[in-house]
Amino acid sequence: MPEQPKIQFTPAQAAAISARGGSLLVSAAAGSGKTRVLVERVVGLITDPIHPVDANQLLIMTFTNAAAAKLRADITTRLAQEVRAHPGDLHLRSQQQLLQRASIGTVDAFCLHFVQQHFAMLDVPPDFETADEADLARIEQETLAATLETAYRDPDFRAFADLYDRGRTDNTAGNAVLELYHFSRALPHPAEALQQFAAMWQQDAPPQDTPWGQNLLAISLQRAEGARALLQAAARTAAKDEAADFAYTAVLQEDADRVTWLCQVLEKRDWDKSVAALGEFDTAWRRAGRIKGGKDGNPCAFAASELRARAKKQIESLRTDFLLCTGEEYAADRRRAACGVPSSATHRPAAGKLRQRPDAPSAGLRRGPSAGSDPRGRGGQTFAPHGTD
Repeated sequence: MPEQPKIQFTPAQAAAISARGGSLLVSAAAGSGKTRVLVERVVGLITDPIHPVDANQLLIMTFTNAAAAKLRADITTRLAQEVRAHPGDLHLRSQQQLLQRASIGTVDAFCLHFVQQHFAMLDVPPDFETADEADLARIEQETLAATLETAYRDPDFRAFADLYDRGRTDNTAGNAVLELYHFSRALPHPAEALQQFAAMWQQDAPPQDTPWGQNLLAISLQRAEGARALLQAAARTAAKDEAADFAYTAVLQEDADRVTWLCQVLEKRDWDKSVAALGEFDTAWRRAGRIKGGKDGNPCAFAASELRARAKKQIESLRTDFLLCTGEEYAADRRRAACGVPSSATHRPAAGKLRQRPDAPSAGLRRGPSAGSDPRGRGGQTFAPHGTD
């Protein structure tokens, strides 16, 4: 077999391969050789002359099964090269056998194996099963229903639900709970984060001085700038045709100037002035001129009209999705909702109280059928691990 050409690593790659005695973070673009560096680092650990590591003591996690399989194959191939270079080294030959038992797989596979090995300490039945997406969705809805059933015994939560749904349905309140759950579980410390959110909500500050108000203003500015770019592109397009230029260019320039003024207002981060500026757009869109034969028959006019429509929709969304009330209206809504937001100093979050209910199904485990009804002749639970994507 011909000898494989020796790979020349960059200084940064060589440092990543040879670094020992601490944590190491390698950040690089796709296709830059991260996998090859990892393979060399693994083989370097196994063949280290001072502190060699047995291959079966390695834990290597990837995001996909395909990546895990390729990584195992590459390490096997690279280790085989070392064995051919040192045919009398019994240690290397033993590492080839131990490599078959090395933990190289996806994050999900490692977590599943960990639970299987330590189910007793985790208070999980040994015959648990992983849940698929359909099971997870059903478990989530069942848990939400049980949570809402208990929550409606709390007058504060009923006030919260009335504020969202006006007593007609609990769909909006339930969706709000789910959205908050999905958002918070992605944070490092969900319970503490919810406490901080509640504490911030208790502060009697105008919208522009709150984290969410500042974020809404920033997003609104970005969208307004995007709408301005669309209008400017439409004007350039219309100017390419005489008829389209006559019918559209002046109107589009007016639109762009007005949106530029809106951007200037939004840059000042004044909530009420921004809301008032958006109100000026109710009657601000002047009708464009006529095109002989209709704009559909004029490519430049049609393109300019479509770009303008997209810009108008983007501006209108600011009022419906972002800046939909004045500061005074926001304060009134906050006062109405304040009774449903517990003070972090005296109360625990509602979610914390609801978790104490012993008979509510867990979002992580669901009871399987009883032994008498199980067609397999045994009972069990289904384990729904978080983050199984």
